[in-house]
Amino acid sequence: MATKYVDLNNGNDGNNGSSFALRKKTLSSAAAVAAAGDTIRVMGNPSTSSGTATWTKNSNGVTLSAAKTQEIWSDGAWTAATNVTASAPTSSPSPKEGSNSSQLAANGTFTTGKMGHFQLGAAVNLSTYRQVSFWIRSNAALASGKLSLDLCSDTGGNTVVDTLTINVALNANQWTAVTIDKGSALGATINSVRLNAISTMASQTVQI
Repeated sequence: MATKYVDLNNGNDGNNGSSFALRKKTLSSAAAVAAAGDTIRVMGNPSTSSGTATWTKNSNGVTLSAAKTQEIWSDGAWTAATNVTASAPTSSPSPKEGSNSSQLAANGTFTTGKMGHFQLGAAVNLSTYRQVSFWIRSNAALASGKLSLDLCSDTGGNTVVDTLTINVALNANQWTAVTIDKGSALGATINSVRLNAISTMASQTVQI
């Protein structure tokens, strides 16, 4: 049995994966040179552990021994801020997950700040997590850094604990999958999530 090394950022599939210095870039390339019983080590942040995982050769994924995710929001309308209208459309376009998306439509007088928020049913401890993933869609192209998803300790989306700036440009009328890594632990007491406009969003609509 041997150990193969993978670095999804700085690896090279031209390497043979036999050492860290010769680490592969993709799991598929490492799988191609692995044999039954081999160990594949994937480089990650030293403070983060995914525990033990099971992988079958030629499979497209691995199975973790326990879930490593925490759902923050799935369905239901958000509460709109002033000069914003909130709704929960189930179609046109169809939501990417759950039964509806949250739509926040700013009118012509809205500028910046909180567009809307969602109150969680109870406080959620996210201190063992550092990333948030979601789908987002805008009716107009948005530049990177124009919005943030904020995690708040109060129920009204006003006391921000974690600001997660959406550093991805959004194409008009297209769902975009976003994962934001804070780089450190998220808040231990989160009661609401809000969408925040860093620069003006007048007369623009966002779905999340």
